[in-house]
Amino acid sequence: PRRCRCRAERRARGPRARAVGRTRRGLVGRAHPYRADSVLRHPCEIGGHVERLVDHHVHIAGIGVGGTNAFVNAKMHSWAHPFHRLKFKVYMSSAGIEDEQHGDAQFVERLASLVSNIENHGKHRILAFDKHYRRDGTVDLDKTEFYVPNEYVFELAERFPQLFVPNISVNPYRPDANQELEKWAARGARVVKWLPNAMGIDP
Repeated sequence: PRRCRCRAERRARGPRARAVGRTRRGLVGRAHPYRADSVLRHPCEIGGHVERLVDHHVHIAGIGVGGTNAFVNAKMHSWAHPFHRLKFKVYMSSAGIEDEQHGDAQFVERLASLVSNIENHGKHRILAFDKHYRRDGTVDLDKTEFYVPNEYVFELAERFPQLFVPNISVNPYRPDANQELEKWAARGARVVKWLPNAMGIDP
């Protein structure tokens, strides 16, 4: 295989560039190739295995158009709640959404395009996001900022296997939490996303 030129280039650029290279390797140390800190490593430092590079925190969202079953809090759809509505507009703009009726598809297209254009992009773990649950197992939609189903992130990972890996989200207060974990583990899920303050979980 062709030898990576990065070390030769650092030698050619002088001592400062060599020092940066040493610092970078020192920060990472002997990181496991599938851990989050491995994304700091240049492909040459993991034997050129680009597939071992993993971004462990990539959000996807949606408003349910196109059958995704994702949604955002109802306040974001109404100017009766200007702060939430403006926040939603900012989210839409940053996601590259120009037509709300096709918002979910446009978000996916933008994310896939951005990742595809990263040199040595590796895999990106896209996060499902469960609802806010009360301790009695009931859903509190008023406190649910947004929801991304497990089915949706699996479907995206199957559509873009070269880019995405699915991370599920299962609120432990759900009455069916154990069954949901077993269901997705059987399909290959290995990481569960929680955000306790957003999901009502007492850590």
